[in-house]
Amino acid sequence: MKHKLLLKYNIAFCLFFAIAQQAFSQTQKSYLGYYSLINEAEMLTFENKNQQALQKYLEAFKQYDGFEEDYSKAVKLALKQTNAEITFNLLKEKALKTGWFTDELFDKNKIDSFTQTKMGKLYLKNKENWFEQNLANRNYKAVYLNHTINATDQFVRSWYLESSKQNFKNDSLMENTYTNILIETDNKNFKEFKQFVKDNGFPGRKMYAGKTILTAFIIHIFKYSDILDSNSSQFDKDKFYYLDSLLKIQVINGEFKPSDYAYCYDYSLSSDSVTYFAHPSFSRMNGKRFLINYPVIDPQNLNKRRAEIGLMSIEDQCKIFGVPLPPNYKSN
Repeated sequence: MKHKLLLKYNIAFCLFFAIAQQAFSQTQKSYLGYYSLINEAEMLTFENKNQQALQKYLEAFKQYDGFEEDYSKAVKLALKQTNAEITFNLLKEKALKTGWFTDELFDKNKIDSFTQTKMGKLYLKNKENWFEQNLANRNYKAVYLNHTINATDQFVRSWYLESSKQNFKNDSLMENTYTNILIETDNKNFKEFKQFVKDNGFPGRKMYAGKTILTAFIIHIFKYSDILDSNSSQFDKDKFYYLDSLLKIQVINGEFKPSDYAYCYDYSLSSDSVTYFAHPSFSRMNGKRFLINYPVIDPQNLNKRRAEIGLMSIEDQCKIFGVPLPPNYKSN
C-alpha cells in the first residue's frame, strides 16, 4: 500500500514538474544545460580523457556561473595539464563567484609548481582581494539566516545524539522531552525560513554570492515519508509539499544542486530501504564503510526523472562511484 501511494504521488510529481519547467523556461535561463555539460565532463574525467573534460568545464563556465566543487574539479584538471593561464582564470573565477577556498584542496606539488609561474605569482597577489569582492556581494540577511538556523539545527541534533547514547535507554521521559525539543526546533526554523522566502526570495547561491547554503537544515526537515505516514500532522505534510515545489524550481534555477535535492528526497526514504532518485547510501560491513544502492521506486522511469533535474544516468553514476545498480533496476 505504501509503495502504491508513493507511485501515485510520483505521477503528480511528474505533472507538476512539467508545468513548473514550462513556466520557468519563459522567465529565466534553465541550468539543465549546465548540468548536462558537467555530467559529460565528469564522465570524460572518469575515462581519463582529461583534456576533453577540461574543455567541457570551460564550456559550462562560459555560459553559466559554476558551482564551487565544479570549479575545483576543473582546477585539478588544469593543474594536471600544467596550464598556468587556464589555472589562473579558473581560480580567479572560483574566488569571485563562489567565495574563499583553501589551496589544500589541490595536489601540493602541482599548486606549488603553479605558484612559481608568472600567473601563479599574480594569483597569490590577488586572491585575497577577490575574496573581499565576493564578500561584498553577499546578502547578509541570507548569511544571518544561514548561520542562525544551521547553528540551532546542529546544536540540538548533537545534544540529542549525545544524550541518547547516555540516557535514553533507561529514561523514556527524557527521550520524549529531547525528541519534542528537536521537533519544535525544526518547526521553528522552518517557519523562519518560509517567512524569509516570502519576504526576500529563496536564500540560494545568488544571495550568498555563489555558496549553496542551508543544506543540512533542509535535509533534516525535507521528509517525503511524512506525506505517507497517517500519524504525521498536516503541518509536517505541508512542510514537505512546500519544500518540494520550491526546491524543484531552485534546481532548474541553478540555486540548489540536483545532487542535494536527490539526497534530501532519498534520505527520508532510507529507513524503508528504498529510494526515488537512487542516490547512493553509505553502509558498513566488518568495520568498513562503503556505498550501496537500495531498490528504487518506479525503476523503469528512474533515468527520466533523474534527467528532469539534471542528474546523469544511473548507469554513468554507478560507473563513477563504483557502485552496483539498484537491485530492481534493469538497464535498457
